[in-house]
Amino acid sequence: ELEPMSQTQLFEAALGIKAPWYVQGVDFDAARRELTIAVDFVAGTRFPYPGVAGEHPAHDTQIKPLRHLNFFQHECYLEVRVPRVRLPDGSVRLVEPDWVGKEHNAAPGQIESVSIDMSAAFIKGVDEHLPDARVTFDKFHVVAHASKALDGVRRAQQKTDPSLKGMRWSLLKD
Repeated sequence: ELEPMSQTQLFEAALGIKAPWYVQGVDFDAARRELTIAVDFVAGTRFPYPGVAGEHPAHDTQIKPLRHLNFFQHECYLEVRVPRVRLPDGSVRLVEPDWVGKEHNAAPGQIESVSIDMSAAFIKGVDEHLPDARVTFDKFHVVAHASKALDGVRRAQQKTDPSLKGMRWSLLKD
């Protein structure tokens, strides 16, 4: 018989987090529609650093906040306690967990579709780094832009047609 997964084990599996990293805690705020997952590493762990031989002790740590994909309709954030390691030359460098920022080892050409807001920076990033991806703008931002445009037209038209005065909420509702 399989043992039920704990809440932290579930999130570790879903996020692809493996030892020495672990989910330290989960905070769900339904009112704010936010899920915050605290990620830590086992005390005493030594870490590799790119381009430097060996594994190095943690000098200190920083909390790195990361935005993750939504958890259903809730915004999801990771608060990752990341180590800064002391290298043999005496310098101290931040270690990025190997699971941060991965698109599950896919090559950029394999990404077929992305959903983003209408920010010029996101559009440019997709154009530059995901050349074969079809862009879909997320519904929230499309509706917000359409509502703003409709309200602008309503304001301009009510100056010549007073019967439109007071119709803002009727037009923008749903």
